[in-house]
Amino acid sequence: MGLDTLTLACADVYGDTGTVEVNITAQQDLAPISDAGDDQTVEVPSPYDPLEVALDGSGSSDSDGTIANWEWTWTGGSASGETATASFSVGVHTVTLTVTEDDGDTGTDEVTITVNEAPNVGPVADAGDDQTLEVPYPYDPANVTLDGSGSSDEDGTIETYNWSENNIGIGSGVSATVSLGVGTHTIMLTVFDDDGATGIDEVT
Repeated sequence: MGLDTLTLACADVYGDTGTVEVNITAQQDLAPISDAGDDQTVEVPSPYDPLEVALDGSGSSDSDGTIANWEWTWTGGSASGETATASFSVGVHTVTLTVTEDDGDTGTDEVTITVNEAPNVGPVADAGDDQTLEVPYPYDPANVTLDGSGSSDEDGTIETYNWSENNIGIGSGVSATVSLGVGTHTIMLTVFDDDGATGIDEVT
């Protein structure tokens, strides 16, 4: 790399001479610029399985040539291509993009992928529709079936169903059959999901 000067001297048949100078500048090949994209923070819902993340190296460039190869590497894995996808578990992951240009020079950049556990969404309790029953004389207690099958948990599973009246447990399970005397009864269904969150509903 640098400036070189070439001088050409010539003479004619009469002995006259002349010279010409030519300046030649040799330029160094410039390495490519790797761009692994912006850092990413994502959330994964329960049960917190590895999440697929898109990697984008399209911002990489080479001012005096073309990029011939993109190689992504991280602990436990690798991928190729200007864009790629990879699965990451909960935690912080550093991904390195190495680009190689048409003259063999390389450039590197890093992107940080942070995978967090999404906050738990509590379950929704559904104690079923209100019920009105009639019992004949002598008005013995009636058996009533309680149905909590409409309850749900969008990011997990419901582990426990508890039925109570006046804070006293009267049954458990998705459905329960209880004996109720004449009168109006307010039954509470409390559900617990796999992360310990609760949901409450009442049926009369």
